[in-house]
Amino acid sequence: MGAWGVKLDQNDIYADVKDFYTALLRYGKSNEEALKHTLNFFAAYAADPEDGDLFRLSLADIMWNAGRLTDDVKEKALACIDSSKDTEKWYEVSKESGDKRREILEDLKKRLMSEQRAVKKFGKKRYKRCTWADGDIYRYSFTGEEAEKYDMTGMYMILQKDGEYFEPDYSLKAIKSVIGDEDGMNGDLLPIIRFWITDDKDFIPSADDRNDCIANIGNKDRHKPDDYRFYIFDFPGKSDRFEFICNKDIIIPDDEDEVFSKNNKIKPKHLTWKFFDKHVIGRYLFWTKDINIFR
Repeated sequence: MGAWGVKLDQNDIYADVKDFYTALLRYGKSNEEALKHTLNFFAAYAADPEDGDLFRLSLADIMWNAGRLTDDVKEKALACIDSSKDTEKWYEVSKESGDKRREILEDLKKRLMSEQRAVKKFGKKRYKRCTWADGDIYRYSFTGEEAEKYDMTGMYMILQKDGEYFEPDYSLKAIKSVIGDEDGMNGDLLPIIRFWITDDKDFIPSADDRNDCIANIGNKDRHKPDDYRFYIFDFPGKSDRFEFICNKDIIIPDDEDEVFSKNNKIKPKHLTWKFFDKHVIGRYLFWTKDINIFR
């Protein structure tokens, strides 16, 4: 066990059990199912002479906080408290630690024996699904502080969607062994884009402009971009910053090397919404004016 304090949640077991149990509830499992899977998954903790009591105390506290404590879990936790074995371990550290731990467990006992708190809702997570169609072209205007700082006010980003990037739900990693991934879609589908920068509001990219879009990666010394794809990492559900222009055939640069990207596991570069302007302007300045604003 990795513990960094006397509080119930100041150890690795508590953190592991909470992540696992609550993730199952969030995924849509019933309390009965979540508890069953949790007990099975952490059976080694429960059977361990050193960690067994800590596991039972942690589980009881977590379930009580969720408003889902069962009688069996409660009784086992109360037996741990009454045995004083856990408290004795902390007295071996110091009298101060032992006294604090005893107070904490007495408080836990009072809560466990009190009226069950209201059930906490764990709504199943909703994943982002981009509503843009492949080939859709949007216009984004630079108007903020970053645009003013780099003399980009009044310029536009013209972007075209080319497919979707799957961002898995990493919060489900702990329970994947239980739930699997039935449809392979436990995560966000975010728009993959290529973009151009222009001062012409009416600019619509065509095949003639395919090599003018901004690269995300490549060897700048030989001016050889290898990939032009980006994806908007935390794309908002709705935004008035993007204005739909039209839909047309997807434009792919001549020197975008799909085989190279696949063999070298090059993924589209993410554009974080919080720093969207800076990320986009930074890429533009790097490739067109040899200015690196990220140093």
